[in-house]
Amino acid sequence: MPSSILEFMYLERSITKRLYQLFEAFPVVVISGARQVGKSTLLQHTLGKQAQIVVFDPVVDIENARQDPELFLNNRKSPLILDEIQYTPELVASIKRRIDRDRTPGQYILTGSQQWGVLKSMAESLAGRAVFLDLEGFCLAEIAQTEATQPWLEEWLNDPAAFPAKEPHRLPLKTSLYEQLWRGFLPEAQFLSLEVIPDFHSAYQRTYIERDVRLLAEISNRQLFGRFLRLVAALTAQEVNFSQLGRELSLTPQTSKRWIDILKATFQWFEIPAESRHHQAIALFNLFGKDRKISFWVKKLSDNYKKRKQTMRNPVKLN
Repeated sequence: MPSSILEFMYLERSITKRLYQLFEAFPVVVISGARQVGKSTLLQHTLGKQAQIVVFDPVVDIENARQDPELFLNNRKSPLILDEIQYTPELVASIKRRIDRDRTPGQYILTGSQQWGVLKSMAESLAGRAVFLDLEGFCLAEIAQTEATQPWLEEWLNDPAAFPAKEPHRLPLKTSLYEQLWRGFLPEAQFLSLEVIPDFHSAYQRTYIERDVRLLAEISNRQLFGRFLRLVAALTAQEVNFSQLGRELSLTPQTSKRWIDILKATFQWFEIPAESRHHQAIALFNLFGKDRKISFWVKKLSDNYKKRKQTMRNPVKLN
């Protein structure tokens, strides 16, 4: 879909107010999140109206920023938005030196889609100078474009006795539950026709494996990594361990752990440690896909979401 159409269909993000608050309080704001969750679009419709935007590329050295980061920053006035900063890690040290000399809030806004490498370096070198803001896919309130309300858990904690008597609030969503799960929660998927949703997620997975994963690690067998991605998706929200993952595809536990780390580093999956049993340390964890539709897609389910309602309720076996 053309970017102009996406801009026209821009949906307000719930973290917009928080973004402005952090921008006015810290010299550096770092927005991180998975590919295509809307980091660039958010900035274009907010801080991008008052700041210059530079989008970096993994191949092209934009304005010689890698070769001469000091000259690059000298030629740009703040506030400055540096999009996809992980492709130009040479700028981090230069930004740190400038912030050490001048701690004025609202100088740099950085975005990145990898938790390894440059973002980890920024967290260490810009400690106390930068604040990090994670951007996820759309929540239901953002899709419905409703005003933020008090979370139900907070309401219950404030008044447990009165909470059950309150009338439940339902969001005015235009889609059914199953259609929303079929679309997923990436911004662009909300504006596509149902017929092309499978193509969108297929392209997403291919780009993710062939570009993001390749830049993070040397994985010679991309087809095997694709199978591993399907296996992890099938085990989402279940208790698994690295040995189990490796045994299914003849991988060592060390390789399984390394590949899981790649998924987490690119904001595709997250894990919650399982309860310890009998006070013994065991390598168990609960794994969750960040976007439910991506989990469905890599399982290779049917293209017709109406036929998938029952499938969505049940576990899916791998072919």
